Amino acid sequence: MDPVATILIPTHDHGPTLRASVASALAQTCPVEVFIIGDGVPRETRSILAEFAQTGHPVRFFDHPKGPRNGEAYRHAALQEAQGRIVCYLSDDDLYFPDHVQVMSRLLEDADFAHALPVEVRLDGSLFVRTVDLELPVFQRELLRGHNRIPLSGGAHTLSAYRDLEQGWSTTPLGEFPDLYMWCKFLRHPGFRFKAAITPTFLGFPAQPRKHHTGEQRYQELQTWLDQLSDERAIARLGQRILAEKVRESTILEARLIDATRNGGALTAWQCTLKVYFPHPDGYHEAHSTSFSMDFQTWRTIMLDIPCPEREFQIRIDPADVQCLIELAKIEVVAPDSTVLWRLTESNAHTLQVNGTAISLSRGRLIRIISDGNDPQLQLPPMISPRGTETVRLAFRVRIDADVRTFIGLLGAYLRS
Repeated sequence: MDPVATILIPTHDHGPTLRASVASALAQTCPVEVFIIGDGVPRETRSILAEFAQTGHPVRFFDHPKGPRNGEAYRHAALQEAQGRIVCYLSDDDLYFPDHVQVMSRLLEDADFAHALPVEVRLDGSLFVRTVDLELPVFQRELLRGHNRIPLSGGAHTLSAYRDLEQGWSTTPLGEFPDLYMWCKFLRHPGFRFKAAITPTFLGFPAQPRKHHTGEQRYQELQTWLDQLSDERAIARLGQRILAEKVRESTILEARLIDATRNGGALTAWQCTLKVYFPHPDGYHEAHSTSFSMDFQTWRTIMLDIPCPEREFQIRIDPADVQCLIELAKIEVVAPDSTVLWRLTESNAHTLQVNGTAISLSRGRLIRIISDGNDPQLQLPPMISPRGTETVRLAFRVRIDADVRTFIGLLGAYLRS
């Protein structure tokens, strides 16, 4: 039976995650062929792909030496051999729902390019749903201005539309993102039609927050979610979670719009960025950190593994990048053997260092600080990890409130005077 879609999976060095991503591609409800585009893959990846070759599944591996940028030209060469009516893409560390190709195929009956509803899985297991619809000119303009909202795994197009482009996949110029560079080629083509899915059909697992995870850790995370995607009831529950997230986001947006009508049309921010800096011999740097997008006025649990290059270490939390009130609770650091290295209590709260633009209001089981700038810092006391420990688990609860900015400015000026 001819494949409905050619699924193209570029890969370089993620290795173990391919077991889960390829499995999700092969679990589609309609016939597919899977092209795995190797861009200088290590021996481990070849061994994993050999496992699929032995099963007789429609998987082809295009093995290439490391090419420029992300090996985009290799994708173009592979598509010359594609047999599917449509082309879908899947990052080697993302997962498809079983009906992803079916939904994209249906959309592409009346369009040249279609995209899924982007859903990202955060480190703590919560979901972030990105709003985008390329049928609307405003989102087309956003992409053309360099603001991508459609990750690789969300894009799809007909093979005929791809062949109608003046240029297909090609080496992306420095400073640009490969998937966005490709999507813009479709947007610039006169007469192409665009469609958007309104239901989730894939899960994204951004690599940046997980850059300190081992390949096996990343595979285990994906496998846990893949198990859910094989259960119709679990998929239904996941859909309900995503719907609830979008309803909440819509409510917040409407509240901001109402607020704006009372403030001369000025919209206030409703999110900020929290960063955790990992201990490193060279000090705290962006390269050794991970970020979380924080909604205002909502308690959230943050949980992540922290690499420990040295036995004695110190963790820094930058809880916001805007003027705000910050509340933190239930902070603890635990070794892999469940030994508690540090836990916030009434008696040790004074050992936390409040720096940068942060000002301490109260300390105890609940830490309340304000920031009258964009660089509040909270540094945990020095700790010593057990011998042989490579990572420790940091967990805490946090809430950000930015609807008190006038109060913060006045109080900050008073406390610093």
